[in-house]
Amino acid sequence: MILFLSFVDNSYSRSSSLYRALEKSGEEVSFLLVPSNLFMMVAKLMKFRVQIRGADLTIVMSPCHKIVPLVRIFSKKVVLDAGWPLSDSNFTRGRRRISFVRPLINLLIDFISMHSANLVVLESELQKWRVSKKFFLSNNKLTFRFSGICEENFLNDDQVLPSEISELNLSGKKVVFFRGKNNIESGVEILAATSWVLSDKILLIVVSDKPVKSGFNPRNTIVIARYLQYSELAAIYRISEIAIGQISEHERLNWTIPHKAFEAAFFSTPYLSRKNPGVLEFLDTKSAIYLDEVTKSSLAIKIDELMSNPESLSEYSKNARNSYTEKAGYAALVEQYKMGVENFSTD
Repeated sequence: MILFLSFVDNSYSRSSSLYRALEKSGEEVSFLLVPSNLFMMVAKLMKFRVQIRGADLTIVMSPCHKIVPLVRIFSKKVVLDAGWPLSDSNFTRGRRRISFVRPLINLLIDFISMHSANLVVLESELQKWRVSKKFFLSNNKLTFRFSGICEENFLNDDQVLPSEISELNLSGKKVVFFRGKNNIESGVEILAATSWVLSDKILLIVVSDKPVKSGFNPRNTIVIARYLQYSELAAIYRISEIAIGQISEHERLNWTIPHKAFEAAFFSTPYLSRKNPGVLEFLDTKSAIYLDEVTKSSLAIKIDELMSNPESLSEYSKNARNSYTEKAGYAALVEQYKMGVENFSTD
């Protein structure tokens, strides 16, 4: 039996895809929700220590790294499905300044949890190389798998457009969709500037977790500043001609793969992004559209070019879906998982 531990729901973040993939493949999986409070966490782990010891393997789900050193007391076989270090948030991905204390805490949690785990699973080969150097970890202790998505979240039959869009007349409009957090790596300002030079037939839909910063004034754009239901997101993907990836020059994009790349590929929506090494591991140049430099002019030209060439969009759509199935579908995730634990060490 494979036991998954988390202090968030088992449908959250990257680890949910592995949980569902293993479950569908016939593996016996179990889930234990652990409180995030340290003292309550210890009490819960103590209470279920027999179950933890009896598991063939314990997988700590992302982003719950701090569970690892505690669960190692009860289990000799612990995998941290990290995806990325918590300290990646130290790059000030948000627009708020952060104190020096939180980055130090994140670095400490990363270091202790990764050294405590028997195996650490990361989101890309580049992330694996970087983590090995940064935290002085042997390559034998690291593996990678693509994040994928929890497909069940998006397969709801009740897919309806958000109320902000459902009342609009979209006849004759071609939709370009951008979804992501309002942070400095998204490049949302470039998108706003681009909107002013795009054709009137193109409607931008921007979905963010919170209101976009003051001064964001795009044209022909619907901005939705709230978390959407998966059914609402699915409905938007299905009407979109293009999905926009991360388009800033942020350093983190050199090794990470934005989650929306997996979503777009799942829905066969052509993905347009700045050319970054991380996402290229998942979608090659035949499966996504990349720009070496992103300006309002280069982005507008590429969008107009794609919209006038439906055959090209169709080809990217087909290749993206194929890449998803081959690299991040449930069968692929199970295969990557099995390869990762093949040489499992309990030292």
